[in-house]
Amino acid sequence: MGRNSAVCFAFATVVLVSGCDSVSGLDTDPKPAESAATASSTSQTTSAPTSSAPAGPVALPDCPEGVVDELDCRARTQDKTGVVFDSRRTPEGTVTIEVIAPDGTVTQTITEQAGDRSANPRAIDTDSDGRDELVIPVEVGPYWYRFVVYHATGDATEYTRAGEFPGTGIDPTPDGLAHTAHKNGYQSVTHTFWTYENDVMVPVVIAESKFTNGTDAPPVCTITSAPGLSKTAFKTVAAARTHFCALTMEN
Repeated sequence: MGRNSAVCFAFATVVLVSGCDSVSGLDTDPKPAESAATASSTSQTTSAPTSSAPAGPVALPDCPEGVVDELDCRARTQDKTGVVFDSRRTPEGTVTIEVIAPDGTVTQTITEQAGDRSANPRAIDTDSDGRDELVIPVEVGPYWYRFVVYHATGDATEYTRAGEFPGTGIDPTPDGLAHTAHKNGYQSVTHTFWTYENDVMVPVVIAESKFTNGTDAPPVCTITSAPGLSKTAFKTVAAARTHFCALTMEN
């Protein structure tokens, strides 16, 4: 009963106020022109198209290993930085790689001239220092690739072009060097052991394995150059030969 009375009171109040407006000469109904303008404005508002945000860049697929002439793809680091490398080919024959931080920011753009045939970049720790290098195969030959290496030290976010080399790949050694191997036809293989100094590849020891044609004899390994012998644990080339020639047999 009380609730019905309150509703009736409110309704009566509205009626009374409306009546007072009419008596005082106030026009509560919109004029025809105003009504048309209001209708037109309402029509425009409701019929306006809704805008949509532009689509973001499509994520690249991960780079498969061992594939030559692969299209655009992404190489991922496995170190603490979480950096990824987006690689794209251009009609001009170059490889352009964006260095992307975990938050999606492009921190660096790398461009290398590629040969008629190239392969996918890789992110690998070539010297077991805890940071992955960017290794780009920019040319593919009959027995070898030509690689370019980008290196960063410690917590640095800028990658430096450390050098390039011909070979079949690059791998870390147990003593913290990077090992590359380059086939010289069927006769021999040149093995180079590198270190990084100020983000530049520096050769430490170079060994050569020669094969005897027509036999199953193991290759004969010799040290042909040791420009960085002082950076190793060995004082003589003879002492280094046993160690580094053994590493050539493992790769």
